[in-house]
Amino acid sequence: MNPKKRKYDVIICGGGLAGLTLARQLKVEFPQLSTLVIEKRTFPKPVATYKVGESTTEIASFYFKEDLQLSDYFKNAHFKKLGFRFILGDGRDEWTSRPEIGLSKYPPYDSLQMDRGVLENDLCEINKVSGVEIIDDTAIIDIEINEKAQDNIVKIKKDDQTFDLQCRWVIDSMGRRLFFHNKYNLTKKMETPHNAAWFRVKGRFDVEDMVNKDNATFRNHVPHKNRYYSTFHIMGQGYWVWLIPLNSGHTSIGIVTSEAYHDFSTYNTKAKAKAWLEQYEPTIAKHLENFKMEDFLRNKNYSHSATRVASIDRWACTGEAAVFADPLYSPGSNMIGYENTCIVDMLRKDLSNNLEEKHVDRLSQFIISQNEWLIDHIQGSYPYFGHQQVYTLAYLWSVVIGWSLDCPQMFNKTFLDIEVKTRLDKENANIIFALGRMKKLFLDWHKVAKNTFTFDFIDYLNIPFILDIFKRNLVPNKSLETLIEDRIHTVERLEEFAQAIFLIVVKDVMPEQLERFQEPIWLNVNAISLNPDAWDEEGLFEPKTKPRDLTIVQHQILKVIQYKDQLKEKIDLDISIF
Repeated sequence: MNPKKRKYDVIICGGGLAGLTLARQLKVEFPQLSTLVIEKRTFPKPVATYKVGESTTEIASFYFKEDLQLSDYFKNAHFKKLGFRFILGDGRDEWTSRPEIGLSKYPPYDSLQMDRGVLENDLCEINKVSGVEIIDDTAIIDIEINEKAQDNIVKIKKDDQTFDLQCRWVIDSMGRRLFFHNKYNLTKKMETPHNAAWFRVKGRFDVEDMVNKDNATFRNHVPHKNRYYSTFHIMGQGYWVWLIPLNSGHTSIGIVTSEAYHDFSTYNTKAKAKAWLEQYEPTIAKHLENFKMEDFLRNKNYSHSATRVASIDRWACTGEAAVFADPLYSPGSNMIGYENTCIVDMLRKDLSNNLEEKHVDRLSQFIISQNEWLIDHIQGSYPYFGHQQVYTLAYLWSVVIGWSLDCPQMFNKTFLDIEVKTRLDKENANIIFALGRMKKLFLDWHKVAKNTFTFDFIDYLNIPFILDIFKRNLVPNKSLETLIEDRIHTVERLEEFAQAIFLIVVKDVMPEQLERFQEPIWLNVNAISLNPDAWDEEGLFEPKTKPRDLTIVQHQILKVIQYKDQLKEKIDLDISIF
């Protein structure tokens, strides 16, 4: 089908997840606008044997279900996700001996496991029904950007015919073609490459089938064989392996590594990926023998950022055409939600003749900052992936940071209003600098950890203060007063949690220093470090906030771990009874 018109309000170049969700959001927000989506592939796209990006978080789930008004669609078309699940320790150890972090039951707010092929085909039909024009099997030849009030030009080729289409706004959602990146030299690459390879297998690749049926302890942690519906992260130093269930009857399996630890050439083909799994995750490799690999895709040096992702000249980027961080914690669809919502906001202001360059620049920088913080935070943790003690506390810290600071801005769109964002940022002052301190603490700790504590299974939403943070911050339509009140409360819990983690680390690596901490303990979180010679100089014992009771958070964390010396005492006591 050729384009029906020669002029549109918005042309979206690329009909993948980012472009199709933007088209849907535009139709929801501005039903009067004419929107054209141009896709190089032919719809319907392949089911199951398709792109990466199946797992979502609560942020993306909110965006898909609420902002796009697709809640009814997602009830049956895709799996509800049983949270993140992490398997730590040595991949060569017996599976059930490896520590596990994950949920026992579904959380209060849903996230999703999406089959991208199914979703994109369905979004295409949903958009068509609502009045979005979509042409597929069409090449984008060029895009000409005109300044000021002139329309932009999109040059396309369809069935050996070329067309020049005019539009007020043009969006690059063509993925790693990076059209505007290349046109304006926008790309920022990362220093250390991180790579991924993935494939699907037909059927239910379920870790429960790798465990003896008589192991009641393992099965009772997560009843009804529901582990399968989690996003699995099976971790070792410098790598993780994902397992993601798909509603099409497939399971997605991926290998993700830092080039600093695992050369991409060691797993960048089907045969090499199997061999790699046999070396690092032999239990997974053994179970894989029961399945056929249906496809194989790879992505070398996948992370990238940008100097700009939108312009007052009415162009913008979304999806991987804008930025991409890292698949750990599934932030890709979060970023699509942020990017599309920024684009919609810019169009809204443009329609009312109220779009200013400083607003475009601020939203562009917001997207870039979000992405680069994710890259720094996630890829800075690859050295201690799989480390039972360090990664456990690092993940718990990461998840509460995400729920505390990221979720409210999507659920309440606080990033669009500079006054609201500034007011909330003011309440973050006591914890923002500490984020960098905590990142360095985990990196320093893994180099000297003495591994004094252990655990079998941690359900992180069974920790009361973490559940409170989850419930408090995943709520939409709050007043500014409530947002500020909840932010103050949450930052206080983060400050307490940072201190509790620090004290656990000190006890692990330098217990002789504990005598310097006078009860009741209250510290300056901005001076946390593993350099005891700097504690006094940097003001560790001179807190900047009013002391509070630290023991509540401390006890809740200590309840889910066991110190090995205490376990030995218990074993010795049990033996002495006999």
